[in-house]
Amino acid sequence: MEKIGNIIGTQLNRHNIGRSAIAAEIIHKANRFLSKKISGGPEDARAMSLKDGILYIGTESAARSQEVWGITDPLLRELRKEFGENRVLKIRIKNLTTP
Repeated sequence: MEKIGNIIGTQLNRHNIGRSAIAAEIIHKANRFLSKKISGGPEDARAMSLKDGILYIGTESAARSQEVWGITDPLLRELRKEFGENRVLKIRIKNLTTP
């Protein structure tokens, strides 16, 4: 008899829900990290999405982008330690005020 955890995991993976849940966890963890390390509020710098192993962080100014850029290595190390080496391959910073 198959264990209930395996049955649920199979169903979640079939519909990519498991992958979406992990991405949401990574984004949440990244935002907690940013809120501790970056001066200002969460609207100044926040993890926005994770796609194809790239974590996108949005910032409100060039100065904030520079500040985030300075802590990308420790953030990447922490995320890889918790979620595995292949979940987050790199971090991209996007200025939210420009189109």
